[in-house]
Amino acid sequence: PPSPPPPLHRRLTMATKVESTLSAEKLDQSSDAYTGVLDPDPCPERIAASLTHLPNFFTAKKCDSLEKWVDHTAWEGSMGMFFGPKTLDATPCRNKYFFGKGYTYGRGMRGKETLLPEGEVDPIPDWMRHLVIGPLERKGIVPPGWVDSVVMNDYRAGSSIVGHVDPPALFARPIVTVTLFCPAKLVFGASFDPERKTQPAYTQLLER
Repeated sequence: PPSPPPPLHRRLTMATKVESTLSAEKLDQSSDAYTGVLDPDPCPERIAASLTHLPNFFTAKKCDSLEKWVDHTAWEGSMGMFFGPKTLDATPCRNKYFFGKGYTYGRGMRGKETLLPEGEVDPIPDWMRHLVIGPLERKGIVPPGWVDSVVMNDYRAGSSIVGHVDPPALFARPIVTVTLFCPAKLVFGASFDPERKTQPAYTQLLER
């Protein structure tokens, strides 16, 4: 695997999502697991049973190395060093980085998301393949060569992502999330409004 670059700066929270795209024609739209329809009465026990939580998957030393690479990748983005014009989506509260495959998303797009054309986002960096995807493959969490998309979300202090459903017509399951820099909470069953008028039915703590 490559050697990490020198440290640049640290961020308070960072989540990397590893997903594999699945073409719509290969998706069993009749399966309840993939409809994307929200359950009006979510069951916490069912949500918990659907998750596989692997605390301490990466050691503290490995996390340190990954975080240096994350900072370096963020620096590359700030310097305009990405080739794909849609690789970086910067917002006041969060920077989103697409690698491998990108997709349309945002307000009014739920159920209408589409993959971006080839070349719109950069390939998955070697460090992600060696240091994130490789260990997942060796542990049997995903098959070799299965992951073809990595989304790196870089959150500002105190910010969060709005309620959403990762489009089942685009992404196969499982979706693997790696949390870096600090712990985070993954919540299920909350309403989509920013105020979260409907509180989460289940909350999973994600350790660094």
